[in-house]
Amino acid sequence: MNQASAYDPRERAEELLINRALGTLDREESIELEALLALDPALDDDRFEFVAASLDLALDGRDEPMPEHLRTRIQQDAEVFYGVHQQATIHPLPRRRSRSAGRSAPGGAWRALATAAVVLLLVWVAWSLQPGGEQTTAPREIYSRTVASNDLVRWDWTGTDDPTAESVSGDVVWSSSRQEGAMKIGGLAANDPGEFQYQLWIFDQGRDERFPVDGGVFDVPSGADEVIVPISAKLDVDRPYLFAVTVEKPGGVVVSSRERIAILAQPPEQG
Repeated sequence: MNQASAYDPRERAEELLINRALGTLDREESIELEALLALDPALDDDRFEFVAASLDLALDGRDEPMPEHLRTRIQQDAEVFYGVHQQATIHPLPRRRSRSAGRSAPGGAWRALATAAVVLLLVWVAWSLQPGGEQTTAPREIYSRTVASNDLVRWDWTGTDDPTAESVSGDVVWSSSRQEGAMKIGGLAANDPGEFQYQLWIFDQGRDERFPVDGGVFDVPSGADEVIVPISAKLDVDRPYLFAVTVEKPGGVVVSSRERIAILAQPPEQG
């Protein structure tokens, strides 16, 4: 057998630990990692935790405010890494995978994660040097641009029996070709971000319904009759069939228990 292609449990465990730290671990890999760590718990050391924590501190140490979509993504990846889930049986959402990480000789996994940390820091610096820092595209502009798309999906919101959604109005618009969209929401109760936040989930026909695409966390400020919120989909959405907004803990979650669904948007019934 070619030595380069031999299965090395330690190297494979390090690769999976990196994927877990970066939020790219899918369900099959999660099961494989659990089995490898059960055989040798010492493999799950704190090297990757150290880099992830250092990166988080470096980002949070900036004087400028971090974009909400970037902060949410980092928080979600941290939850995946530290295993902070509402239920023990919940696994991280599938994300785009990198097959090259951790494939090198002993010590390559450590170097791969360190390199990833450096790349993320460089991305952060590049963003912070841009004029104004935050993205300049206004939510209303994104909404209008999406409405003008040739492949527009536009569905009205329907409230549930959740107390936050007694009299909801508005709609959600989405363009798969642009991978862009926005929500116009009226009547949704204002929230205290320190107590709970709203989170959008997008159900796509090409994905397992147990793991809808995270569309981002948002707030409704006090006194706002209507909010327009850009959609920040963490994965590509090609054929949406349902949009749902849930009530979650501050910062959102990786996988929702769906105990509190506030509003829904889906195609109108035919006939």
